[in-house]
Amino acid sequence: MKFFRIISGFVFIFIGGLALFNFGVLQKYFLFLSADGSVVPHSLLQLRICLITLIVVGSFLIFKKYYSRLFVVIDRYITHLTTSGFIKLFLLVALTLRILVVLLLDFHLWIDYQTYDELGLWWADSGAYTINGIPTAYRPPGYPFFLSRLYLVFGHHPLLGVAANIFFSLCIILLSYLIVKNIWNEQIARWTAILLTFFPSQILFCNLLATEPMFTMILLASIYLVKISFNGNKYRLYYILIGGILLGLAALTRPLVLIYPIFVVIYLYLKSRHVLVTAKNAAIFIFGFLIIITPWMIRNKIYKDSLTISTNSGINLLIGNQPGSGMGWNQPVTDEFAIGDPTQERYIDSVGWARGLEYIKSDPVAFVKRGILKIMYFYAVDMEGLGYELVKAANEGRFDIYVLGAIVTESYYIMIFLFALLGLFFVYTRDKSIRSPGGFLFWVTILFWTMVHFLFFADGRFHFPIIPMLSAFAALYICRKDRILS
Repeated sequence: MKFFRIISGFVFIFIGGLALFNFGVLQKYFLFLSADGSVVPHSLLQLRICLITLIVVGSFLIFKKYYSRLFVVIDRYITHLTTSGFIKLFLLVALTLRILVVLLLDFHLWIDYQTYDELGLWWADSGAYTINGIPTAYRPPGYPFFLSRLYLVFGHHPLLGVAANIFFSLCIILLSYLIVKNIWNEQIARWTAILLTFFPSQILFCNLLATEPMFTMILLASIYLVKISFNGNKYRLYYILIGGILLGLAALTRPLVLIYPIFVVIYLYLKSRHVLVTAKNAAIFIFGFLIIITPWMIRNKIYKDSLTISTNSGINLLIGNQPGSGMGWNQPVTDEFAIGDPTQERYIDSVGWARGLEYIKSDPVAFVKRGILKIMYFYAVDMEGLGYELVKAANEGRFDIYVLGAIVTESYYIMIFLFALLGLFFVYTRDKSIRSPGGFLFWVTILFWTMVHFLFFADGRFHFPIIPMLSAFAALYICRKDRILS
């Protein structure tokens, strides 16, 4: 086993070295990523960076024992910190890193992030969710509404959203720590917080007007309240109700969690093992969830004749399932639609659903192949925070400081992802003592996110909300009994 691991390490280093110094040799072997044999420069650069990170994976396989020693040294240090001392230290480190990134990197409004800024500004100015005076439902309302309140109070300053992202990011670290501590123990919780503190994409996302930081914070807050409701607290039912309300707010930000209450209900049953108690808890949770999303769905039924939160699910299904799908947003397909025209939203949504489902039914094998390719892309890329600069570097053929930064970012992510897989499949599934209902909520969220993007279109930035879960399972691997907990 050791021999195979070391040989694999050298193979990975060789492939990563080729990608770094002579990418042209490898490029032709990856044209299967595109149905027509061509890949845009930005995607090629992302592919090259992903392959370069195999050098780091290879070094881990070869020098595994030295990584273990490093983990032990870090663990000895954090073990001597009090709980409050640890939280204060790493939240301060996290805050410092995020402020530095915001100060050192240029801020850009582009693609979706520019759209959210415009929607927030229009909402603040008009008092309604409209485009040029016409009600819109294409984008879910949660994040534009939040920006609109900031702009209404402080004026149109997009950097206010950046400041809010820093707050959301710190909350993500703290909530992840609290949830993991409740599921497993203090040590694994501390390692989860450490991994998130230094996670490059978690830091870089603070500089984007993206829905992900706010959504992830709300989702984790909902999970946390539901989790602690079983800690013998007399306010248990209130926590469950507020947990449902928060998940409703999360759904108004990212509607893909509309069916997530199913998993919460399963968790509620796993905790109580009593049908009537579960029914009562589930009813309270779903009530809180529905009182948030129902008014908005009724509003969309009135204005768009669509009882839904947003009208972009159809186009997302089409983009992810038409021939040639796989690597993110498919521009040729969307060029035929007037995306952004509020008068066309219902039509685009219905056509997208019809065509997307037809592609799936007409060739199920191709659907599965596209799905596998989408999941590969969904999990392989973690460079969104540097995306603007990487697009420029790719189009101009530059290998600059931003590309080097992306290599560092991707290397960190790919190692955490590797540790998470090891933690999930070789620790969690084998150690009965740690397989709690709380762990169920984490791994089922990862599975759910994966299947959603197997069905719809996938992009690297969409895995942001499951980074805390992946970090928790990575921490589980780092703290496994034959490494630190012995």
